Amino acid sequence: CLQRNDRHSKTLLAGDMQPQWPTRLAIDPLDSTLHIVDDSVILRLTPDMRIQVVAGVSPLCPILKNEPIKDKTRANLTPLGPVTDIEFSFDGQLYLTEKKPMNGSKLYVINSDGGISEPEVVCNINQTCIDNCKDCSYGNVPAIAVTPNNAILIADNNALKIYKLDHFRPSPQEGQVHRV
Repeated sequence: CLQRNDRHSKTLLAGDMQPQWPTRLAIDPLDSTLHIVDDSVILRLTPDMRIQVVAGVSPLCPILKNEPIKDKTRANLTPLGPVTDIEFSFDGQLYLTEKKPMNGSKLYVINSDGGISEPEVVCNINQTCIDNCKDCSYGNVPAIAVTPNNAILIADNNALKIYKLDHFRPSPQEGQVHRV
């Protein structure tokens, strides 16, 4: 098991690791490291040819099954369903889509500190969202892309649509309170 519940990530030599179900690859634009989706885990190949867990928990990891996970904001300690796609923004944020039960998908962003959250974005194209799209639902999302201005494009196979998500920016109107 490559995860530990502490600040020092355990690594494994790349030659000593056997992927279970590698499906997607992405390159971090900030450090040119390769990121690999292996079912419900995202792995990073470091320049010195070591493997680190970036996000998800392997179902084969007995350590985290037996220990309660207290910090749900750490991507490498957060269990994920099958990861359907990953994409980096120009500033190094890693976006991922996770397949949920009942043919749905969820969008997450992992920041450079390893934190995981839902991005604060506004939906377009027949998606009505208030505040930040946490209530938007997507069907089967096999692919995502991030534009140079950080808009997120999501392909939804169930709706047969491509959604464009823009980052949430409150409009400056007097008398309104906005969360920042």
